[in-house]
Amino acid sequence: MVVPRARGMGILKKVYFVIDNQTKSEYVKKIIKLNPAIIPEEDTLIAIFNEIRDVQAGKKNVSVVEGITLEAPDEALNYGRHLTTTEIRLLVLNRILNQNVVGSKVPQSFIDTYIRFPEEKRKNMLEDCQLDLSRALFNCNCQDDFWKLFENIYIK
Repeated sequence: MVVPRARGMGILKKVYFVIDNQTKSEYVKKIIKLNPAIIPEEDTLIAIFNEIRDVQAGKKNVSVVEGITLEAPDEALNYGRHLTTTEIRLLVLNRILNQNVVGSKVPQSFIDTYIRFPEEKRKNMLEDCQLDLSRALFNCNCQDDFWKLFENIYIK
């Protein structure tokens, strides 16, 4: 392969080709690394992948980087045109939580507690519990306990 010389640059010595042979859902499964029982269905995983792709594309459309020369690969990070690992994980978790815990029907494991509440207070109580669960996700002191609880809620 012949590579033209750019002004002020050396000759490109190697070219690596990357073949993308994974499905969208496989990419998302690698991000979440949860118990297999918690992993959502294929359609949801594809929707999550598409949402990540769309957010990333949106970041690229916000800023202009024309006429800029990067001297090192890490300089690209200065322009904020990327998603961090944390942002990607939060997008995925938010989708799973909102779809399967927050805003969904009452988990089977919680029905006994739910029906003991006066009917007029049930909806508010359920929303409060769902909000508390969402807050617990971001409490660094109890991450392991959160995931154990989440797994039990989701599976039952």
